[in-house]
Amino acid sequence: MEFPFNLFDLNSIYEFATAQTASYWINLGVSILISTIVTGIILVIVMQLVSRRTGESIKPANAFLVVLLVNVINYFGIMGIMLSFIAAVPFMALALPAIIWILLLKLFFGSMRWIHIVIIGLVFYGISLYIVPYITTFIASFIPI
Repeated sequence: MEFPFNLFDLNSIYEFATAQTASYWINLGVSILISTIVTGIILVIVMQLVSRRTGESIKPANAFLVVLLVNVINYFGIMGIMLSFIAAVPFMALALPAIIWILLLKLFFGSMRWIHIVIIGLVFYGISLYIVPYITTFIASFIPI
C-alpha cells in the first residue's frame, strides 16, 4: 500500500507500534508529559501577563490543552503527514508549525484579539523549537526510567 492508504490500515499501525520497545513508548510519554508541563507553565505566565496588559480574560487550563495538542502533533508524526500533502508550497515546513500554534491558540483563547494570538503563537513556536527541548532533557535526566 502506498502513502495515503496506509494511514487507514490498522495492521500497519499495529506493526509500527509493536516494532518499538516498551522503553521507547515510556520515554516518549515522559517527554510529552514534561514538555507539556514546562511549556504549559511558560504559556500560562505569558498569557496572564498579556491578559493583564490588554484586559482580556483567559482560562489557564486551556494553555495546557494547547500545548498538549501541539506536542501530540509534533511527537507522533502528524506534522510530517500534513507536510507531505502541501510539500509544493515553499517554506511550508517552517510556516506550518507556527500556523498550528496560532490556530490552536485562537481556538482555545477565542476572546483574544488576532494580533495578540499571532504574536504569542510566533513566540511560542520559537520557544518550543529552541528552549523547551533543553529544559525537557534537563528535567528528564533526573527521572529514573
